[in-house]
Amino acid sequence: MATFNNSTVEGGRIALDGNEYVGCTFKKCVFVFGGTAPVKLGKCSFVSCTWEFEGAAAQTIAFLKGLHDQGSGGKAVVDDIFRPVPPKKAKSKSK
Repeated sequence: MATFNNSTVEGGRIALDGNEYVGCTFKKCVFVFGGTAPVKLGKCSFVSCTWEFEGAAAQTIAFLKGLHDQGSGGKAVVDDIFRPVPPKKAKSKSK
């Protein structure tokens, strides 16, 4: 995994798969995600950027959209997938 720290990128296509970006600023970029490798984005900012999905990632997006468009049952399933998982509560120590 290539790591990019505190970079500023303006314009161009950014391949996300297999890369890590920390503290980077992206302006007018096109992000491309194929779902072939993990991606890490930490404390980055995005200005006027767009996103493209290809391959497995595009198929997953299409599947979720189709499920969501089925009606309230499918919408609920998709909503549950993206619902934040609450943090686990710490177990209290008994004395």
